[in-house]
Amino acid sequence: MFEIIKPKRQSIHQQKIDSFLSLLKVYHNFHLSEEIKTKATFIIAEDTKQGVYGGAILYPIDNTYPEFSSQSQTPLEKISSALQSKREQIWQARICLCIPKEQIISSPELIELSESFYENLYNAFLNFKRKKRIGLLAFTLRFSDLYKKDILKPWAFLYEIKLSTSSDGFFYGILDIPLKKSSSTQETVTVLDFTSEARRAL
Repeated sequence: MFEIIKPKRQSIHQQKIDSFLSLLKVYHNFHLSEEIKTKATFIIAEDTKQGVYGGAILYPIDNTYPEFSSQSQTPLEKISSALQSKREQIWQARICLCIPKEQIISSPELIELSESFYENLYNAFLNFKRKKRIGLLAFTLRFSDLYKKDILKPWAFLYEIKLSTSSDGFFYGILDIPLKKSSSTQETVTVLDFTSEARRAL
């Protein structure tokens, strides 16, 4: 079950938020400043068997483009910023699904849970993006949270961002969902290669 927690309702759901932030700290080595956290929206995945087993945090950051060399930005933030140079804020998301891949593969129930997680998360992102009228949505998740390579294939208008020739264990992506529904869909992941090898080939 998914629960969407908006900034004004964080205090009511503090225990669930803390559980999810603990997962991000352990599995992503990731934390947000208190200032940014108060502006964030949480999508919490929870059930009676697993407890809080995953979700996503969506948060805005100030767009510092064209200060492209800012040391405070991650490479993904810099790319997202450059692609949205006219926006005052850009939106980021951290996704975490804390079910070991080995358990998912060996359990039909967990396969269904994982597939439902990504399907529901995509729909939540779609609704969030359209309601907030935000531009691109950049996101990060662990490769180990993808129990099969093509599980994100149904995510239309998805771009995988390659930042390095060697993997750091994370999948970086950008969703470019149109604000209005379109009859045409893009059902395959497009790769945008920003590695040093790709730059040397230009």
